[in-house]
Amino acid sequence: MTGECKWRNQGFTWSDLQTYLGHVGALSATHPVRPDILHLLFSKAGFDDRVQTWAANTQARLVSPADLARPCDPGA
Repeated sequence: MTGECKWRNQGFTWSDLQTYLGHVGALSATHPVRPDILHLLFSKAGFDDRVQTWAANTQARLVSPADLARPCDPGA
């Protein structure tokens, strides 16, 4: 599992995602990164459409402040 947090008034952009994926790629140089890695992306101000599309087609979870305040489901 890897992740990135953008706690600012601007949403998580495609450029932010590309930077994050570059960091994940650099990490794989010293630590093997599985192709089915779970990506957790946190954003105070939401995610742009391209990031949402990418997340829908990958092992990624997009997390908002509302998600952080939601009660946990122990059965999940």
